[in-house]
Amino acid sequence: MTTIGGETRLRLFPITVTASADRYLVTRRDTGTMLQTSESGVDSIQFLRRGLTIDRTRARLDRWMRRLVDIDGLEHLDRAQAEQRGVILCGFHLAGYSVIPFALASRGYAQLVLMAATADSTREIRARINELREAGFPYPIEPVAAPGSTRRIVRGLNAGAVVVLLADPTPGGPGGCISAPFLGGSLRLPRGVAWLARRASAVVLPVGIQSTAPGRYRLQISSPIGAADRCTERTMIEMLATRLEREVLDRPAAWLKWQDLHLMAGNSGQERPGGSS
Repeated sequence: MTTIGGETRLRLFPITVTASADRYLVTRRDTGTMLQTSESGVDSIQFLRRGLTIDRTRARLDRWMRRLVDIDGLEHLDRAQAEQRGVILCGFHLAGYSVIPFALASRGYAQLVLMAATADSTREIRARINELREAGFPYPIEPVAAPGSTRRIVRGLNAGAVVVLLADPTPGGPGGCISAPFLGGSLRLPRGVAWLARRASAVVLPVGIQSTAPGRYRLQISSPIGAADRCTERTMIEMLATRLEREVLDRPAAWLKWQDLHLMAGNSGQERPGGSS
């Protein structure tokens, strides 16, 4: 990846990303066609300043989640829970993603939230949840640090738990990756989501969130992707990559992983053999 001024050229993708203070412009280099232009707006700025959740008062946070965050698609989650199935709510690094577990918890949905965060960040989230509980807001969220959490997550899914995780971290952890078509190139995504789904016969529900007005959000839970007992890991990861690509083309400035895209570019030589299962 090379950067010229505010322009980022991604060698393995037929696109150029031009960034300014308030917008991204994604252009196909082979045709010069603009894919999308979008203002980054308040969402990503608020998130980077930790204003979405951590900095709000307890009562204000609860009031905001209940009144100003709408949720569509809860029937998919309710159906899976009625069948006593474990559920993986699979999101992406799109601006506002930190709202997802709090919005669901405000409606009483218990969750294990898989976090690839620093120890300090994890402690901060746990402290925040404890503050909410002590203030009379029993948010049923259990943050789980990603390193060494596999057994805890699998046990939870086998017991019918809801696990919230993000499918597009920068590769580098254990477990291997799978390359999937993305923006005219290919993207390496960790195979962990698919592995967990198959190991625990869990339901995978894509989940996203976007701003609908200043201070208002809409959380969308989509229908299940891939049956864990019939879908290969590769097929499931490719489905997730297709979903991510659609989200990125619709709101490119909302994706918080542009700076890592060169690290996520597909390279079959870096996949583990299990990635093709």
